Amino acid sequence: MPYEPIVVDTSIVAVSDVEPSYGNILVIGRDAGGAASDDVVEEFTTLAAVGVRFGTTTDIYYAAKKVFEQKVYKIWCMRASTTQVAAEVLTPGSAQTLVNLPITNRPVPVVAAYTFEYTTGVPTDPGVNKIMLNTNTGAYWANITAGPMQYDYFDWTAIETAITDADKGIDLIVLANIDAMDDNYGDLKSCVDMCDSNNWVIVIMSEHPWSAQTAAEMVTAAALYSSRNVLFIGHKDVTANDDVAAAVMGKMGVTKPWYKMFWKEVLELTIATYHNKTEVETTLEGGKCNAMIYKQLNNRLSDGLTTVGGTDYKHIDITRVRYYAEALLKLDLATLVANTQVPFTEQGIQTVKSTIEATCKKLVELGALRKPWIDDSGDYQKGYSVAVPKLTDVLASDKNARNLKDIYVTIYYIGHIQEMTLNLGIQL
Repeated sequence: MPYEPIVVDTSIVAVSDVEPSYGNILVIGRDAGGAASDDVVEEFTTLAAVGVRFGTTTDIYYAAKKVFEQKVYKIWCMRASTTQVAAEVLTPGSAQTLVNLPITNRPVPVVAAYTFEYTTGVPTDPGVNKIMLNTNTGAYWANITAGPMQYDYFDWTAIETAITDADKGIDLIVLANIDAMDDNYGDLKSCVDMCDSNNWVIVIMSEHPWSAQTAAEMVTAAALYSSRNVLFIGHKDVTANDDVAAAVMGKMGVTKPWYKMFWKEVLELTIATYHNKTEVETTLEGGKCNAMIYKQLNNRLSDGLTTVGGTDYKHIDITRVRYYAEALLKLDLATLVANTQVPFTEQGIQTVKSTIEATCKKLVELGALRKPWIDDSGDYQKGYSVAVPKLTDVLASDKNARNLKDIYVTIYYIGHIQEMTLNLGIQL
């Protein structure tokens, strides 16, 4: 028996401030650098480690820097592989379509002695010695007589598989150093489609050089990505390598899903000029586009509007609460059926109901759902309701398949007050 059976070995390590995280952020980049393999999701807790794996002058590094500067503890990074088409023969004189799509713009497509114009619609004749290209659909119009085209493209199916197979619970996506210029349409639209298929959230930033795009043009760009999963940011005059989308995503990652993004402070962005009040409130936010604004001596996000607008998913916190609740319900029910023998009886059905109610109660206690209240009729209401079928109403085929259906769960989200109008009377 040792004289001191318990030994405590203490060391002091200086670390930067971090905040609790509420989402797993994945930075997807394209630039070559470091020793990392393509299409492999890797986990990082320091920017230095990102630099070793992906290089310190790459899109991934600059995006990761902005994410970490929001006091995020942990992120994931992946460089997506591209495939190069060395020389695809073009058909001049009318609208045609490339064999592979969507086309990436880094490296830019090349046809010797000809210049490119980009569109998000149907290409038309761009003029002599020019090519108009839609990078999303692969449609082009070439006003040329000769010359093959060299271009690169992503395999977005492979990218999605790499993310899901990594099984890291990724739910927040940053496409590093990609702004909403027309030549990035293919990459951004494909990434948004991937996010929509997997219930992931993505932040998109307006064009670079940012000062060259008007507020109205930013709204037009945002409309191309209409989704409850997209938060679009209008801004201008940002210092080089300040990936605003990554910075805002970092702030989202340390914000509880049921908290609003309205006026959230975004750290370590150097912005020279800002949109004026009318541009922000009328043009940008009226067009479902958020803005970087200067309030209370800090850079802040004007709001948390999604590009889908409407009433159901007007704000990104509504989207995130839905996904958080779904994930928690799945986890608790999976734990129940994996660790417990739940009989297909009336008692077993009630056990399922009780498990769902316990999950909803957690959401109430966290502040995600509304606390109990008395409605206008004087009835007691909870922040949720759960209805399950009676055993006698379950089909024999479902019993044989061990599948309990027709469970209805209603949850009441709180929402937030973001604006107030005061009728103030002053009497003398």
